[in-house]
Amino acid sequence: MVSGIHCAEVGLVPTPSPPADGQFTQVTLAGEPVWQNTGSASFLYFKRPTSFVYTPGQTLYLRVTYFDGQGGGRLGMRYDSQTAAFTDPVVHTRTSRVASGQFVDGYVELTDVRFSGRVNGSDLRLICGRPGDVPFLVKRVTLSDRPFANPDFQFALTRPWQSRYTGPANDYVDPSSLKGKVMAGYQGWFRTPNDIEDGGWRHWVRGQTMTPENFTVDLWPDLAEYDPASLFRAGNVTTASGGPAHVFSSASYPAVLKHFRWMRKHNIDGAWLQRFRMHAGSEADFVLRNVSQAAAEEGRIWGIEYDVSGKADSEILGLLQADWQWLTTQFDILNDPRYVREGGRPVVFIWGLPVPDRNFTPATSNAVVDWFKSQGCHVIGGIPNVWSTLSAAWQTHIAKYDGVLVWMSTSTSEVSFFNDRGQDYYPHIWPGFSWAHLKQQPANPPVQFTDRQGGQFYWDKGRTWISAGADRLFLGMFDEYDEGTAIMPMTDDPPPSHAGWGRFIDNQGKPGDWWMTLSDELKRMMWGQRANSGTLPTVESLANRSNIGPEASIDLGETDLTNSLTRAQVGDGDTVVETVAGRECRGNLDPATDRYLYFKVDDSFAFEMENGDVTIEVEYYDITGNTVLGLQYDSTSSVPANPAFTAHPQTITTTGSGIWRTVRFEIANAFFGNRQNGGADFRLTFGGKKLNV
Repeated sequence: MVSGIHCAEVGLVPTPSPPADGQFTQVTLAGEPVWQNTGSASFLYFKRPTSFVYTPGQTLYLRVTYFDGQGGGRLGMRYDSQTAAFTDPVVHTRTSRVASGQFVDGYVELTDVRFSGRVNGSDLRLICGRPGDVPFLVKRVTLSDRPFANPDFQFALTRPWQSRYTGPANDYVDPSSLKGKVMAGYQGWFRTPNDIEDGGWRHWVRGQTMTPENFTVDLWPDLAEYDPASLFRAGNVTTASGGPAHVFSSASYPAVLKHFRWMRKHNIDGAWLQRFRMHAGSEADFVLRNVSQAAAEEGRIWGIEYDVSGKADSEILGLLQADWQWLTTQFDILNDPRYVREGGRPVVFIWGLPVPDRNFTPATSNAVVDWFKSQGCHVIGGIPNVWSTLSAAWQTHIAKYDGVLVWMSTSTSEVSFFNDRGQDYYPHIWPGFSWAHLKQQPANPPVQFTDRQGGQFYWDKGRTWISAGADRLFLGMFDEYDEGTAIMPMTDDPPPSHAGWGRFIDNQGKPGDWWMTLSDELKRMMWGQRANSGTLPTVESLANRSNIGPEASIDLGETDLTNSLTRAQVGDGDTVVETVAGRECRGNLDPATDRYLYFKVDDSFAFEMENGDVTIEVEYYDITGNTVLGLQYDSTSSVPANPAFTAHPQTITTTGSGIWRTVRFEIANAFFGNRQNGGADFRLTFGGKKLNV
């Protein structure tokens, strides 16, 4: 509303007598007149008509109707704002061509407008591609002082990345310490045309055209478990079997939720979100919010890992300071209940300061670590595997970190070296390596390639570090298809590679989730829940995996929080409420006589099943004294004689680590007919010793 006049929207026409880079012509397409740039022109220029009244500094909105034909690429735009004449908008949707063969609408938010004719005599310009490219054909441009009703545009306008997720959060993993944890690096950098972030192709291909010569990944995702509605067509690419190829976008919440659900299924505690762009909220960043929400919904933990690659020594401190201050104020990261802490301090991971080709100085790097510590942070440093050959100044810097990750190290003596001087050590394990598409290398002979060996390479890496005394692991990476290090599922039916270079890695006869499955088993090995053996488990032995479907749960305390699962009070299972390592829980009252803890599953959830496939996950305090934790459950088995007390073959013995841990019991023959004492369906066994659950 300006001077009593409201102008909701107005159509724009290209600027008459535009500059040389804005020459255009009008042609007819499907019976509709359209504008297109001609000759050496790359832009279409537009002016606000005087009939459209606005206030300088106001937010306005643009709708561009264009033909979505062949050619790919994005329809960009810049406008005259209070900040600069050529301002890039932050929020926009549906601006990429994907060859639908239809007229479509793209939407743009114009904040803080000025419109004083500084865009080469106009107020804004559409970026229609480079000369020689297939030109964009624009049918209509509409300027409005009200947001358009398109749902994706409306959602993007809410800027969800500006604040953390504040909804319900599951507490399946203790966020108070990284000891005993298995955390995966999470790039979150895959983007597609017309995803909610609307930046075109990113990391699947180089440039903005999805073709084999542009592939940059050596693993193609297995998409069988994704919601088909959340996937994006991979241009005109087909798989080796001839079907249409699709990919996901990390900006899509359903995709990130699926990734974190896989982490939960495979007992991976959480993720280090790689943060390459320290933009302090000035850019659209949907993956940041996605991770915050997915970690809460799946009960995982997460932390920020800054990767300082590509930044200048003169700018890195200021960039990190501004970004962390934005994260801790506007985004409110420190109040995220799933954000990881160590010793009560929020953890920040900084990768790359001492890496020689990153060209940072020890003085600047020291200032970075000192500043984060002054903010009350626990700081982990990612350092190169040649760290011991670096100068004395760098040795002083490395000693500043609270913990270290040595990238691709093979020196197991580092565990004791860093631990002895009071620094946590995070071994880096990875499943293999390949970047033939990224570097345009021939598939044969293999160059810079590490064979996965069906999982043996990964298994050996993890087992070696565990044997050396490691009490935590860094999995690098969860989703990095680019360099062939992803443990996420890949397909055995990828597209054919480029004829001259590149390769796609397959599963080598293993299931698609094999490397995530091995991650779970390595964690069990680290915790002493399985034998430390160099023999790779068989697929058959790990066939019954954790369920991630409907759940019944109980959080034990003064007031038990129940969800289709209740504690049954039985004479040989009395408990007392205690607080252990900061968590309210229950322990057996008299270990000599209270040898069990009973639970009853609501009949509406599970009752008299026929060989029910069930996972029971128990969070316990890893006490000293070698307490043996087991499970007896009501089964369909006729052996032993009383099937209500079938003993699960797995038991674990506490090791005295002094942290909260989980153990999973996989069951294939649950009955749950209320046949145990007190009408219970299963009971935990403590072997006559103390245990808190």
